[in-house]
Amino acid sequence: MRFVSTLIICFAILLSGCTKSNPEEDYINTLNALFDKSDQAIDDINSILDTAMEGEYWQLKEPAKKQTEVLDMFYKALEIEPPAKFAEDHKTTNLLINSIKEFNNIMVDFSQSGNKAAFEKLGVVTENVDKYMKQSVFMKKYRVDGYEEKFDTRAAMKEIEENSRMNEDEYATFVLDNFKNYTIAIEGLIEIIKTVQMGIEDPLVIDTTKTIISQLQAVRKTFGLAKPPKKYESRHSDFAKLIDHYILAAEELERGILTGDVSAHEKMNKYLNDANIYLESMRKLVDEVSGTELSINTPNATQASKPTPKPISTPEATDAPANSSIKMSTYSNGRFGFTINYPEDWTLGEEPTNGDGIEITGKDGAMILAYGSIYMEEFSPDLTDYTKLDINNDKFSAYHNSIPHNDATLHHAVFIRSDNQVIYQLNITVKKQDKELANTIIESFDTFEGLE
Repeated sequence: MRFVSTLIICFAILLSGCTKSNPEEDYINTLNALFDKSDQAIDDINSILDTAMEGEYWQLKEPAKKQTEVLDMFYKALEIEPPAKFAEDHKTTNLLINSIKEFNNIMVDFSQSGNKAAFEKLGVVTENVDKYMKQSVFMKKYRVDGYEEKFDTRAAMKEIEENSRMNEDEYATFVLDNFKNYTIAIEGLIEIIKTVQMGIEDPLVIDTTKTIISQLQAVRKTFGLAKPPKKYESRHSDFAKLIDHYILAAEELERGILTGDVSAHEKMNKYLNDANIYLESMRKLVDEVSGTELSINTPNATQASKPTPKPISTPEATDAPANSSIKMSTYSNGRFGFTINYPEDWTLGEEPTNGDGIEITGKDGAMILAYGSIYMEEFSPDLTDYTKLDINNDKFSAYHNSIPHNDATLHHAVFIRSDNQVIYQLNITVKKQDKELANTIIESFDTFEGLE
């Protein structure tokens, strides 16, 4: 048996020595063999593409994997110096293979996610394949007829591209779901901007800002992948640009907190102002797909003039609490329903257009900031770091903390969460000797058993 094998090997060596190699034929045969394999992979992809588009996208994994292996072999073969006859055409063959690879990459992406947005560039890619096939001398003279037809399907590919668009019902659901996530992030951004404006030294502000940036980036990425109906393309793009500007503003806010750089504050204001360009378009999109007019909060640049307040929340004179000799007035919030007592001679600020609260200022930097916001688990301050206090109404969980602001002032922060829906926040800055006044104000906001 070993003797027979030796004879076969010797015969093969002798035969190879007697047969003159033809580089052009070798080149043609190599490429044809590879195109045969690619041909079969494309057949497999085309045969299940309709089924994959209907939801069984994972079925594309195996034929796309097979095509990837063939393309790897193509690239290795094309690394070899081609015969002189094919030197110029060799470049076109490379371009053709690159285009086929782009086609296959689209199939790979879709097979992994099922996201029809993967087909966004399919029309352009198939046009490139068709173009290079027509330019290729090899494909015209040395490749069996019919291969070109597998990619001469621009009309079909454009139909697939159009089918990858969401219908109006799908898009409405998409917008409202993402609008909810966007709103959560924006509410968080508004609260952080307020905190920074008040000079509150909150150790959680950086982590919270980072979380808001990540959430906005996640919404932006989702918008980038979505394929809206044609009628919504422009507004969809405007919504994405709006989110881009808020991301940039939040990043400048974070930079300003970390570095104290005044220019960060100025840039943040610029991005917030620039975002207003796209705000009305976003409002119209959300209103149209929802069929109703939704309330939309937006962060405003801190240098902008304050808006005219809604006539729904008014201060009223009231008798002073028993433990205070200072004459007090009461502010009532129409949107969230809370009340707060404040010294009568303090200045009541203008309520913002969204009606979420009020800023009240006294002498020597004394200040009250009281407001409510829609509760959001991801973005609320980590209240576990505050001392939990017992209060009379068991629907509320309340937290309080006192932070020395500087040598002369004391900052009180109070957070009250109501029914997992609304979070009420009260921030007070007063002189240290006015601690009892701060306690009186806090007790009017809600009843605590006591403050240390």
